[in-house]
Order: sequence, then structure tokens, then C-alpha cells
Amino acid sequence: MAYFRGALLALGAAILIGSASALSARADAADMATKAPPQATPAPSDVDSSVFWLNGDFKNDTAAGNAGGIYALNGNLGAPGWLVRGQFTYVGYDFNTTATPSGTAHGTFADGSGAIGYQVIGNGLVASGFVGYDYQNYTISPASAATTGVGDKSGAIFFGRVATAGSTQYPVEIDSTYSTANNSFWVRGRAGIKFGSLTLGPELAGLGNNVFDEVRAGGYASYDVSRNFIIQAYAGYADAIRGENVAGGSGGSGAYGGVTLVFLH
Repeated sequence: MAYFRGALLALGAAILIGSASALSARADAADMATKAPPQATPAPSDVDSSVFWLNGDFKNDTAAGNAGGIYALNGNLGAPGWLVRGQFTYVGYDFNTTATPSGTAHGTFADGSGAIGYQVIGNGLVASGFVGYDYQNYTISPASAATTGVGDKSGAIFFGRVATAGSTQYPVEIDSTYSTANNSFWVRGRAGIKFGSLTLGPELAGLGNNVFDEVRAGGYASYDVSRNFIIQAYAGYADAIRGENVAGGSGGSGAYGGVTLVFLH
């Protein structure tokens, strides 16, 4: 879901969005692209062919929602093979501007993408890559506050992920996304320690587009409610290092956080 832009954006993901929250949401999703490594003779009940995620994310005058899914064409997310994924993100945010008497304006951002990819597993690692189509839409109110450099655009999108495979006690993962639409990017690294069904650890992310860049540092928790349902939460501090409070950015520096629900089937 999941997807680390205000994206974190993975477990599951993943994002390319024109606002930090959107990228963050997609990143959470990306983390769930794989499950445990394949077994020699897995029981039918232990094999999942698809994953679906729902994510909510916030950051300083920004709120985002994200939904998406991944399907393994071979019917097994834990085995090498072809994958397809789809995702939709919606973001609402406020930003400072000199274009209004109040000194503030409002923006919305919508993003949809579809991609196909391939997954490989070996030497204790799992890696996957996707390529597909991405469309981004901005609505700025008032229109005079819009930022030059970003806008309604479509382009190619690329997702990448490398992580430790299986139920290792010390999971590590790196997820990234880049879209040619507005040159949006997001990358996040996570490390963790498992305590039974609970995983805790730090995260570090970077994201941006043509008009802004942001760095995030925080922590996350992931809890396996059952083998088919996972709840994740994350929080930290986001530092806008370029383009703070621009219409195509992600608001100002401040705390960020979110929750992702992951469903495996």
C-alpha cells in the first residue's frame, strides 16, 4: 500500500504524485507486491494470487487517499513471474500564495496508473520491476495560483522494488517510482525487526517533481492480523528542501503519518 510523496509511498507504494501525501500513499502499497518465497509443494491455502490495499495519509495541510492492487498472472505472488498492477490516488491540499487576498489557495490532485511487471526471487532476495501508463490531474483554486512547471499530463511510469524474501527476522526493503508525467519520483528505504506478528523499524524517503523536493525520516509498524490481513502505520517528519508551499508541491515542512490496510487473496 501501499505506496515511501506525502508515499510512503510500500508496503506495497510506490509514487509519482505531485504531492507528498500522494507519493507516500502509493509507496505503502508497493511493499505488498510479494509474499513469502515459493515452497516446493505449497498448500493451496498458503498461495495468494492478488493483493489489494487501502491507504490514508496526512502531512501539513495535506490529506490523501489511495487504493490499488497487484495480481500475479501465474496465480502465486510468492513465485517468480509476471504481475499486473493498478492504482488510484486522490489528494487535497492547501498552500500559501500571493494570488489571493487570504494568502492561501487550495489544490486537488488525482493520479491513476496501470502497469505490468516481472518478479524474480533468489539468494534471499525478491526483486520486481513494472512499466506502465500514468495520468496526473491538478485542479487549483483560484486558477491564478497554479504553479508553472506542472499540470495535467500523462506519461510512462516505472516501479522498482528490492527486499529480503520470506519471514526473516530483519526485513529490509527499497522501493522507488518514477513517472515522466511532471518528472515525479519517490524512493524509500525501510529496515525492521520482527517480534512475532509485529514488525518495527525506521524509514527514510525522498520525493519530488518539477517544482519541489522533499525528504522524510520516520518509523513504521506492521502487524499481521491474519495471514490475509495486515495493518501498517507510519509517522515522522517531512522537510521541504525545494518548492515549499508551491501549488505543485506538497505543503510545508512538518509531521507526516498514515495507515495502510492490506488484503491478500
